[in-house]
Amino acid sequence: MSDLSFGVYIIPRDTKHSRDLAMRMEDTAFDTAWVGDTLGDWRDRSAPLLDPWVTLGALASETEDLELGMLVTNLAWRDPVQVARFAMTVDQLSNGRFVLGLGCGQVDDQLMAGRTVHEMSAKERVDRLEEGTAVID
Repeated sequence: MSDLSFGVYIIPRDTKHSRDLAMRMEDTAFDTAWVGDTLGDWRDRSAPLLDPWVTLGALASETEDLELGMLVTNLAWRDPVQVARFAMTVDQLSNGRFVLGLGCGQVDDQLMAGRTVHEMSAKERVDRLEEGTAVID
């Protein structure tokens, strides 16, 4: 038996595509589906993205075996109490199949989140990650 698992990153642009992809993954050897918590897609800045938390909730309701994960939610601009509530909800909707990924941001998200986040130092972003992780835990 192998400890390897295989997953796919789903870009939350279209609910039908995301759902269809997750349903096909349930019938294959894939183990996980990951959704990114980003404000935009560097591949196509003009294409809107759906909310990743709502997308995960929908996928949790539509799947039975697939592990679902957030890759990753940015605590530089996300409220940790709200993230804890989102994670608890998706975990319950998925019957415990949820994996929470936490981070402190990337430049694209910092720019899109606004001036306050963009001007944050790396230390402040990491401090928010540390404090947010404690709150969420």
